[in-house]
Amino acid sequence: MVPGSTQVWNSLEVAKLVVSAVTPTLLFVFGLIVTRASRRVEEATWSNRKVVERRLDLHSSMAPMLNDVYCVTRTIGHFRSIDPDQLLQTKRELDRLFFANEHLFDIAFGATYREFMGACFRAWGDAGQDSKIRIDIDRLRTERGDLSPWNPDWDRLFDRPDQSVMAAQVEGYEAVMSSFAHQVGARRR
Repeated sequence: MVPGSTQVWNSLEVAKLVVSAVTPTLLFVFGLIVTRASRRVEEATWSNRKVVERRLDLHSSMAPMLNDVYCVTRTIGHFRSIDPDQLLQTKRELDRLFFANEHLFDIAFGATYREFMGACFRAWGDAGQDSKIRIDIDRLRTERGDLSPWNPDWDRLFDRPDQSVMAAQVEGYEAVMSSFAHQVGARRR
């Protein structure tokens, strides 16, 4: 035997023992880290799924009302079936749904919602007054025709917009609906 070779052999044996003892511990710690990370991913996925489900519910409620606002302000579609006082009630309901759930949407959706509603309604008028519908009242009265008689009490519910407001209504509707689709994960083609 070579002097000192026993010592090398013992050092090698000690190293093997240390590695064999530490390996299961390291694997256990690594397993815990992976398990916790996968649990966080799973929780985040579940949370995101719930937010998207809530946004879909809100879309089901809000999209038809946003369409009603658009149809009346542009005098297209089923606008004759919506009286101006009903439209203001629709605005209130939309605002209630949006502001109660605003935290579920991104900032871009909130901005497009506010822009569209601002183009369609003039808010913050005199105290105790409703928002005013921004549409050419004479055009709406004419377009409603004889099948949908005009109530003179409705005249106080309107604010005459200029052409830029009317263009903003079209752009605003497209923007808010596209943003809404993005919020629920739908992509326009």
